[in-house]
Amino acid sequence: MRFDNASFVAYRYGDPMTHCNGWVRSLKGLNVVFSGFVRVDGERTTHRDCGQQVESRGGSWADDFSGETDLVVMGWQEDLDYRHTGASRKVELARQSNIAAGHRGHVHIIDTSGFEDLLRRKPGECINQSLAGSSGDRVTAMTADGRRERIEGHLQLVMDPSGNFVIPMVATRGKSIEVFPRSVRVVSEIQQQVELEDAEVVVSLQEAATRDLIRTAWQRWRDRYDVTWDEMYDRLDAVVDPLLEAGWTQTERSLELGLWDEDDFVCAELVRGDTSIDIEVRESGWTTGLEGVPNDGDDPDLAEDALVNRIDLGWFGDIKGVIKQYRKEGWLP
Repeated sequence: MRFDNASFVAYRYGDPMTHCNGWVRSLKGLNVVFSGFVRVDGERTTHRDCGQQVESRGGSWADDFSGETDLVVMGWQEDLDYRHTGASRKVELARQSNIAAGHRGHVHIIDTSGFEDLLRRKPGECINQSLAGSSGDRVTAMTADGRRERIEGHLQLVMDPSGNFVIPMVATRGKSIEVFPRSVRVVSEIQQQVELEDAEVVVSLQEAATRDLIRTAWQRWRDRYDVTWDEMYDRLDAVVDPLLEAGWTQTERSLELGLWDEDDFVCAELVRGDTSIDIEVRESGWTTGLEGVPNDGDDPDLAEDALVNRIDLGWFGDIKGVIKQYRKEGWLP
């Protein structure tokens, strides 16, 4: 039996436009577009160069999203904010493939780490997954507050008094606590239809998404990453350790809330000689460095944190790429 590339992918792995089990197995036969700044092996890479690598692995690429698009590679979105979604137009159109009324199938979204996996001929994780959970299901989820705690209880979907959006709540220990929609994981499904409260107007989170009831007033509220503060500090330690081994001194660690319009992040302040740097790891995993000169109080014209240079360091999981950037900035020998 002979197949063209797209037919082979559909036969071997499932039709990429109608099915997704959470993984993209290969670039072969897929039409790919790129969004934001993409890094490959720690180096910022143009969309054209990324596209040529896709072609070398049996796929194709395009500059813009279209009806032919199978996969969107989501790089660092920076200030991209299409219709207050906290992401680019390409990413948002791919997200809509999960909730559109059947006019097209699923479009994969992978981050740059997943893209690197695919270039190495390994499966890449698709992060464009439908929302899970129905009213009454027993679930685990992340609290939608600064505590970022995982809790377990029964899911409640309550319409906000304004009538403009749905608030996902988890009932536990006699309290109902708001949670991030995309952090919901079903432990056990409800065995019979629950009797809805007056304020409850939808049965499932996916139904709420289909009806465009997921809150969007906070740009990235519906896409918060399911990671605790402790896990974020572990990521920070991983990227700071090479600097400590090279003689830098850590003077402070802190956490910062993103106030709903940007990622939460953790930060380490380090000093060596007359140079100070801040290393920030955001909940998405993106790592940045800020370099400046410590203010000893003698110079009134120098701000308390006179950080003069922001550097993109890459994803926390790519330690080799981060170390390469450290050396490029002269922070490591």
